Amino acid sequence: MLFRSPDGILGTADDVGMSLANFRRQIQINSVLEADGVTTDPNLKQIVVTVTYTGGQSTVPRTYTVNALISAFR
Repeated sequence: MLFRSPDGILGTADDVGMSLANFRRQIQINSVLEADGVTTDPNLKQIVVTVTYTGGQSTVPRTYTVNALISAFR
C-alpha cells in the first residue's frame, strides 16, 4: 500500500491509500558502445526504468520512462 497526502504531510487525516496492484516497473541495464560503434565501453552502462500503472477513474495505463548513464568514474 502506498500513501499520498494532499497536504504534503503523512500521518494526517487527509492521507489516501493506494494499492500497488496496478503498478509495474521494469529496470534494464544495457551496455554502451564506444564511438567506433563496435567496442563495448567497460566503464559505462545505460539504465532504463519504465513504470506503468493504471489508477483513479482511468483504465488507460500510463507509462513513464527514465533513461540514464552510469559511469565507473565520479
